Amino acid sequence: MNTLGGFVAICLVAFSFSINWEEQISDIDIYADTNGTCAVCLLATRWVNENIDKNLTYADVRNSIIVACVVLLGQQARGDIMCPGLMDHYYPPIEHTLTLKPMDAPTLCVALHFCDQYDVINETSLYESQPRNSLHTEFDKYTQEPSISRARDDLIKVVQMTDVHVDYDYVTGTATDCGLYLCCREGDGYEGNGTAGHWGDMACNTPRRTVDLILRHVSEVIQPDFVLYSGDSPPHAMWEETQEIQLNYTQYLTEIFREGLPDTPVYPTIGNHDMYPTNLYYLALDTIQEVNREFFANWEDLAFLNDANRETVEKGGFFETLAMPGLRILSYNSVLAYAQNFYSLLNEDDPVYEEMKVFMKDTLLDAQSAGEKVIVVGHIPPGVFSLDAFAEWLNDVMVQFKDTIVLHVYGHTHNDHYTLFTDPESGSAESMFFIAPSVTPKTDRNPSIRVYWLDPEDFHVVDYHQLFINISAAGGVETEPPIEFAYSALDEYHLADMTPHSWRDLAERFERDDDLFDVYISRHTTQNGKTDDCDETCRRGFICEIQNLVFPEINKCKRAF
Repeated sequence: MNTLGGFVAICLVAFSFSINWEEQISDIDIYADTNGTCAVCLLATRWVNENIDKNLTYADVRNSIIVACVVLLGQQARGDIMCPGLMDHYYPPIEHTLTLKPMDAPTLCVALHFCDQYDVINETSLYESQPRNSLHTEFDKYTQEPSISRARDDLIKVVQMTDVHVDYDYVTGTATDCGLYLCCREGDGYEGNGTAGHWGDMACNTPRRTVDLILRHVSEVIQPDFVLYSGDSPPHAMWEETQEIQLNYTQYLTEIFREGLPDTPVYPTIGNHDMYPTNLYYLALDTIQEVNREFFANWEDLAFLNDANRETVEKGGFFETLAMPGLRILSYNSVLAYAQNFYSLLNEDDPVYEEMKVFMKDTLLDAQSAGEKVIVVGHIPPGVFSLDAFAEWLNDVMVQFKDTIVLHVYGHTHNDHYTLFTDPESGSAESMFFIAPSVTPKTDRNPSIRVYWLDPEDFHVVDYHQLFINISAAGGVETEPPIEFAYSALDEYHLADMTPHSWRDLAERFERDDDLFDVYISRHTTQNGKTDDCDETCRRGFICEIQNLVFPEINKCKRAF
């Protein structure tokens, strides 16, 4: 194989893994053809396999890879600063994974969703059958105006915060365009164009003052019964990460929560940025064992965790606890099966991975037997971002316990969207999950939080309200910006209720109601004012990801139109 081609490919793949490519592709382009990405993955994986066969270590190829990375990034980014750290963080795990679990390039690239089977095999016969959740087009619109029969004061209030990505090095007035993946900092390499606002910037991570402002609003205005924190505390400076830096950020954010919400339980889940290096979670590593121990130590008092929780968190980053009589929290470790975690290919063979799945199902069984309801919390939503086998398993479990699970939430994408769990035989929507937008403004988002309203009798979701800070309007002034009401799910989408059927119907209405779909796109991007037109292919992608959970089925759906 051409060596330079291998260098370039591994730079692309390693860089895309390290910066979470799915967070960076625009909302419109995310549904574009990915054959180029597939080709790069195939080339890079074959090259790493060749290096392993030749007994070439990372030390043998490091300098050449870094030079290629710098050349590749060229004028677009400061490769001289980022490439050494990125390559040091992400090449050895690829090599480690392929050494412990040899596989050819198509197998790896399909498993990690750089390719789908169509890209690799190129057999259209794979897609002759319709996906099990193919869309119907002849549904009537709801005409009933939504209403909440119970007074608001009588409802349970649950706040979801996700992807805070707090940056204690954020400095007002610094450059927002500096050639690095993360800017708005002082120091060598951070010079450039643009001016960081006092409360944040859509190209940067979150200053502490913005987190404090949000928590004060949560505490004084919303006054929730409890908070769900769906992960990702550190900033996006992946090239300079260390174990100490990542752990310090978890500690730092939990201290902020303690100060801002001293009397409110906060139930967390582990995110892909909460470890070193970002994304790479493998239980056999001492660094990951330390991540688990520190995760428990930092969140123990905030989530009222006990010794039984300590055992499961330190074992694999998952736990369950009673939030209030009759309502249980199940927090699972979604990074174990994350498609952008090379080590997920090894985690599949780890007994703890199976133990977590047994634990999840047992928790739901016990809750069902006790007449309890359950809220499921994860960071990385299944589907595009998880291994296919796990997504299929999770779909079946969520359908099985549809009457026990009242709410299922994620973060990770920084966007506002949802997906349905469907019965594999009938195709009917039986359960669902919500993905809430991020607190961090990075990736062109307005800092956002969500409030779910639950019925106190049976804990079903009555509605949710989305809140945000207009970060562009806040600008560089020190005056506190208002935390604004964005929308009510019931009112915005004219839902009869918050059941999966109503959300399935909404996806059907997106097919024929352009204005309604435009509203969804605006909310998806936290009304940032930067959304381009979404054409038919784009719309197809959004709807297919609502209706289908497993990555191959999503791709089938897109090709079926």
